[in-house]
Amino acid sequence: MAVTEAWLKAECPDVDARRQRGGIVLDGHLERAGDEYLLRGVLRGGMLTQCVRCLEPATLALDVPVTADLR
Repeated sequence: MAVTEAWLKAECPDVDARRQRGGIVLDGHLERAGDEYLLRGVLRGGMLTQCVRCLEPATLALDVPVTADLR
């Protein structure tokens, strides 16, 4: 699943960043757990933002494990 600019703005309005050229991708799978679902995966990619120290452009590398209960 690709994370789009529109999704990033809608779901993370306080984050002053944009996707890096390669984008952001969630690789994962859903498991059924009774009446619920469990999402496990990894969010990978990069974001461009402004460095708070020097105000120059900064790249943030993402390689974040994700676990979420979906009801």
